[in-house]
Formats: sequence, C-alpha cells, structure tokens
Amino acid sequence: MAGKTGKTSSEPRSIEFVEALKEVEVLGQRTIIPPQLSKLVRQGIAQKLGQSRRDIEKRLAGLRAEDEFMLLSLLLGNVEQATRLNQKQLVNWVTYGVPDLLITVRFPKQFTRDERRIYQRFFVEVKTTEDQRVFLLAEDVFEKLVKFSQLYRPVPLYFAIRLGPAGSPGWYLVSADSLLKTSRRVRANVRGREEDCFSVDVVDLLKEDFTGMWLSNYAVLIPKGFIIKTVYSDTGEGTIFDEKYGRLVRIEVRGSRAQKVFEVRPGVENILLQEVLRRLQVGDELVKQTSTGREVTYVCDVDYFLPFYWLVLSTYLDMREKFEPYVVKRPSRKPTVDYFLHAFSDFDRNLCSAIRNVIWKLQEDGLILAIRMIPGRLHTEE
Repeated sequence: MAGKTGKTSSEPRSIEFVEALKEVEVLGQRTIIPPQLSKLVRQGIAQKLGQSRRDIEKRLAGLRAEDEFMLLSLLLGNVEQATRLNQKQLVNWVTYGVPDLLITVRFPKQFTRDERRIYQRFFVEVKTTEDQRVFLLAEDVFEKLVKFSQLYRPVPLYFAIRLGPAGSPGWYLVSADSLLKTSRRVRANVRGREEDCFSVDVVDLLKEDFTGMWLSNYAVLIPKGFIIKTVYSDTGEGTIFDEKYGRLVRIEVRGSRAQKVFEVRPGVENILLQEVLRRLQVGDELVKQTSTGREVTYVCDVDYFLPFYWLVLSTYLDMREKFEPYVVKRPSRKPTVDYFLHAFSDFDRNLCSAIRNVIWKLQEDGLILAIRMIPGRLHTEE
C-alpha cells in the first residue's frame, strides 16, 4: 500500500475549478473565445466552486503571482527550462503537497571552474504576503511540500515570496532549508483559522535570497549625486513626444564615475534607453524654462537601489503593450502579466534581451552599478 490516500471523489477539487477559471480569463484576453462566452463560462465555474467572490479572487491572485514570478524569471534570461506542475494528485494528497513549478537554471560560471555548462534544478512554491515585515507560512503546508520534494532527491525546494501587491519590486527566492533555519514557530491565522505557522522576518529573507544566484538578479545602484537631465524642444517633430514638455531632444546623465549625453534618434534601442532612464529618475523634479523649450532635471541625494528584475520587467511590460498591435494577429485590449506569459515568443525574448543590454551598457559607461544578489552566507563561505 502507498499509505493513506485521504478522501477520494470523482468530483474535481476546488483548485481545479480555480485553475479553469484563470485559464478562461486568459483565453478571453487572447480573444480566442468571444467575451460574452468567456463571461458566461466564468460565471458557471464560479457558481460550481461555491465560494464567495472575495475568496475566489484571493485564490486567483495566487495563480497570477505564479505567472508574475515565471515571467520575471524568463526576462532575466538565466532559465533553461520552466515547467508548471499539475497539482491534481491521484493518491496521497493528504500527505504530500505538489509545488507550483519545476525550474532548471544555468549555474553561475564564477562559482565553478568547470568550462562545461552546468544546470541546477529545483522545485518552486510561489507565495505572497501583504506584510512588509514578516512572512507567515502554515506548518502543515510546509511539511507537505518538503515531503514531496524528498521523494525526488536531490532536487531541492525553494519558496518564491512576493512582498506586497502584484507588480511590487519585492521578490525573494529562499530555500526550504533556509526558511526552516531562520524561522520561529507561532500560532497565526493565514488560512481562515488559527494554526501552527513558521514566521520569518523579511530582513532574514533578504539575507537568504537566491534570485541573484539562480535567476541572475542584481541590485542596481543609483549613486548619490546621480543626475538625469532631459531636454525638450517646443518645435519640430521627434521620435519621443511628451504632452507636458514637448519633443525630447537629448538626455544628459551624470553618475559618480562618468557622464554622458544621449541624443534622441529614431530606433527601438533609443526608445528602450529612454524608457530605462525614465525609471532611474530619482529625487525631486526640477523644471527650467529655456529659450527653445524646457529642461527637466532629477538629482538623487542618497544611494538608491532598484531590483534589476523590476527594471527589466517594468520596462518590458510598457514596451510590450505598445508593440501588442504589431506582433499578434488578434491583439488584446487589456493585456496582463498572465496574457504576456502565455503569449511569450521569440519577439519577447529579443525584447527583454535588448532591455538588459541597455542596462549593461549604462553600467559599462560608469553611470550605474549592478551588484549581483548573493546570499550573505555564501560570502562568508568564500
């Protein structure tokens, strides 16, 4: 016998209804099925699920978080393979919990002397929390996931944890072992009832974060004294036009080690440069009227850090939405992260590669500094 199998039933489990509901939403966004039919099907699934609208939306948000993590992982360019794990277990679902993803990444060359390409595989369970100080996880959930991963040794288990709502720049990738070592046991209500939970301080999550090690994430430093000046003209036509300030003529950037002037010219690369620099504008906006137009200046008065993945993801989402009518036959009117992940293609890979190249060029020019996010204990071991 394989052990206790738990309750069996021919009826689909609630998670299957929620997954079906999300799939219909994505199909509707891709205009594969008519909007009215999509609405009727979603209403029917929601009724069959038999839960409140608030509870259904909460569970859907969890599945959307999986898509968000998957998309940002793909955009960083170090993922060799990513596979969703169907959570419809046939036996022993009382004992085991199936993680959300199985991911394979390329092992960083600086951590091995082997010239051959080495891969690392691991399971990923995606979680979110609105609390910016503490992450809580039900002990029962943790134990089921660990038991499942132990069946497939030596493939380890990691938790991808997002702090804050969708789109927040606060993702951490923490191993199950690290989470267990840094947590304390508490009684808390995380699933509608009080139960035993693991509680981890966010500062400890940061120390154990593996997004840099496995996903090639970095902390982008905007140094104190960093200046971006955008120069606009009131006349003429240009590639980039701002309704408030006029035609963008050039961008002047000064870092702690160098300065550079970028003339605005036609071309996708220049548009991407402007989009990336716009996200590096830190500090108060200072507007100066000139004889030909306006100068808008931002001065950073402290060392400021941005997650590399957020810089890539935010730029990608804006640019991808603008390109939407030109890259698909049936463009979505309201594209979302879920939609972009399902529609991910060579165009998307090339776009995010171009965005990353823009950021690396800014570092090569000495304007910003990208610091690889490596867990603190690895520094100690080295």
